[in-house]
Amino acid sequence: MTVFVSQGPIIALIAGGTTAGFQAGSVNKMVLDASSSYDQDAGSAAASNLAFSWSCIQTAPIFSSNCPLTIYNGLTTNKLQVTGTNLASNVVSQVTVTVSDAADPTRVSTAVILVTIIPAAAPVVQIFSSFPNAVPVKNVLVVAGLISTTTSATYAWSSDYPGLDLSSSSVTPASGSITVGGGGSKMQTAYLVLKEMFFPLAAQSLSPWWQRRKLVVRTQQPQSLSLLLAPLSLVSLQLLLT
Repeated sequence: MTVFVSQGPIIALIAGGTTAGFQAGSVNKMVLDASSSYDQDAGSAAASNLAFSWSCIQTAPIFSSNCPLTIYNGLTTNKLQVTGTNLASNVVSQVTVTVSDAADPTRVSTAVILVTIIPAAAPVVQIFSSFPNAVPVKNVLVVAGLISTTTSATYAWSSDYPGLDLSSSSVTPASGSITVGGGGSKMQTAYLVLKEMFFPLAAQSLSPWWQRRKLVVRTQQPQSLSLLLAPLSLVSLQLLLT
């Protein structure tokens, strides 16, 4: 019998979802964190020997190969620190991190995040998931939306997954409000906790005959959860379901 062993992939990850926003101004620095990226053969980020390279383009309101973000700490670290000016408010940047094996540059992976520079008075929101890479459909999923705002606001979770009713699938409220008074600011976390088997089954396939005691459930494509705030702010988190 011949056994073939192949290398596992490089997994590129950027913390906080696939979209993010931060307020304009030189004091409002945002950190794009790819330090959780890892080599599957090494098994963890700490044990991986990786090289990082960041790139940036403008995608809205018009396309430009020039990046509207100000970058502070270079393009070859695992964390990228950026700011934006008021003149660039509502401009969207596509930031890509390319992660490779430091000993073998042909083993490479990329992750992308869309970053919006928002006016100073608008809410800022980031999303964090209990499963940063892939979500087993039989597990409870905890998603946290970290909201920072200087004005009172409402928020509501939504999903583009067909047939998913967040109001009945979540053990926490799918919407709420934030009250800010006295001209100050407030930071609040909006949790969304989805029950086991919260996603309707998109596709089913039986395992080979020698393992027919198991039913393997696979989704056809990644889906997303979004947190919408009023005044204007929207962040989405892509979920790869396994």
